[in-house]
Amino acid sequence: MEPRGRGVADLASPGSGHVPGQIIMQTHHVEFDKPRTGGLSNRSAQRQARIDSYLDGFRDPILLVGRLFIAAIFIYDATLAVRFADANVAYMQQFGVPGFLLYPAAIFQFVGGLLILVGLYARATALAFAGFCVLTALIFHHEWADLNELVQFGKDFGLAGGYLFLTAAGAGRWSVDHRRRLQK
Repeated sequence: MEPRGRGVADLASPGSGHVPGQIIMQTHHVEFDKPRTGGLSNRSAQRQARIDSYLDGFRDPILLVGRLFIAAIFIYDATLAVRFADANVAYMQQFGVPGFLLYPAAIFQFVGGLLILVGLYARATALAFAGFCVLTALIFHHEWADLNELVQFGKDFGLAGGYLFLTAAGAGRWSVDHRRRLQK
């Protein structure tokens, strides 16, 4: 809903308790318009409202499954990074990234993936993962003439987008974050 009202800007006069010449904003009667339907007909808007209401009932299980899917990628990648450390260090060094960063990156991916999975510090972790994905895309996948690199670049930005959604939405009620808030 968008506020609708009118405001009046007046200049302060001597003796009004304000500095003379200061602009004073006075707001009168604010009311709210009905939600806009974005050009949808009334029937379409009602149908969309029913669909939204229905899906709202599944918000928490959807967030849990989404967290599982997006966390699993990084938990698995972390184990591969360590299992094939020599090949990964060589790959990183081709792009000027010091090889000693492999283990801190793998720990970040593994621990961060677990935090996302259980929903502990989910928003902060998701924001960190979004940044990590953007950096990974820009550092390692900038050879767009190679179709595989272009796909990897797009995948990393898509994951960053998913993590930004998680940052905005939070982990939901089926998370450790939610339980910790309830205990306070």
